[in-house]
Amino acid sequence: MLIDWPTTVAQIINFLILLFLLRRFLYRPLIDTMAARREEIAQEFMEAQRQTDEAQRVQRVYGDKLAEWETHRQALLEEAHRDADHAREHMLEQARREVAAEKAAWLEDLSHERAVFLEKVRRLSRQQVLAISRQVLRDLADADIESGVAAAFVARLRNLDSATRLSLRKSMNQVGQEIAVGSAFSLSDRSRQAVEEALKQELDLETLKVSYRQMPELIAGLEVRIGGHKLSWSVDDYLHTLQDSLADVLSEVAEPSGASSHAAD
Repeated sequence: MLIDWPTTVAQIINFLILLFLLRRFLYRPLIDTMAARREEIAQEFMEAQRQTDEAQRVQRVYGDKLAEWETHRQALLEEAHRDADHAREHMLEQARREVAAEKAAWLEDLSHERAVFLEKVRRLSRQQVLAISRQVLRDLADADIESGVAAAFVARLRNLDSATRLSLRKSMNQVGQEIAVGSAFSLSDRSRQAVEEALKQELDLETLKVSYRQMPELIAGLEVRIGGHKLSWSVDDYLHTLQDSLADVLSEVAEPSGASSHAAD
């Protein structure tokens, strides 16, 4: 087979020219366009990455803020609960104190009323016992009691302690021989003689002047006054002792009752 060299060379030259033209006017612009597009895509990708990173950063910031706000909200809720609990406890404690104060005031009033009532009972009891005792003694007062009172007074004179006897003697020396004798009823001559003899002996006197007077308030008793000194014996003294003893007994009876009431409260 024969080759047509001129035609072949012409075709080769045409092909090379075509390659040159394609490269110059088609392939290079296409390559440049593709490179520009690649660069644009790369820039867009970087921008997208940057925006993604910024979005993630913003998300983290807001996430941190949300967490902080949640923590703050929880703290506020806990503080509000604590304040509410504290206020409730304060109100309950105040209510307990007010109730306790009212109870204490009520118990104090009750105790005062009980004490006033018991004091009235004790006073009335003492008064009734003493009134009855005095009335009985007045009704029974007679000569036998009169002589017994005189004898009891004489016995008391003879049992005086040294200090009292010395004080009475000094009073006699200061005021003279005047002695005042009072009794609930008129003394018989025999009783007067017994009293005067005892006075002479105990006061170391040879003679003495005695004035007598009746004192119904003594209630079966006898009283001797020498100056500012008084020496007496009277059933009323025993009644006063009975009054004090009765008051003590009633107080002892009332105290356990009051103690039991406080224990029950």
